[in-house]
Amino acid sequence: MRTSLFLLSGFLLASGCYLLIRLFSPDYSPAQAIIARGFAVLWCLIAALNMLIGVIKVGYGWGEELTIFVVIFALPVVPLLWIVEH
Repeated sequence: MRTSLFLLSGFLLASGCYLLIRLFSPDYSPAQAIIARGFAVLWCLIAALNMLIGVIKVGYGWGEELTIFVVIFALPVVPLLWIVEH
């Protein structure tokens, strides 16, 4: 359940960033790269914090949490970066 909530949050944040990109790109062309990269860094920190909480507080192993980290990080970030590049 926690993973699905994090994924939903990631997609909502990515959607908000996409709207910001659409809003600012006509007037400021570097906005695409700045907003997309900023989202990727911010979401990586959030996903890493989730991984640390899973390992430290809940007691999952690093291997288990690393796969969840990759899923939580990549699913919202990759589509946004792909849309921005094309």
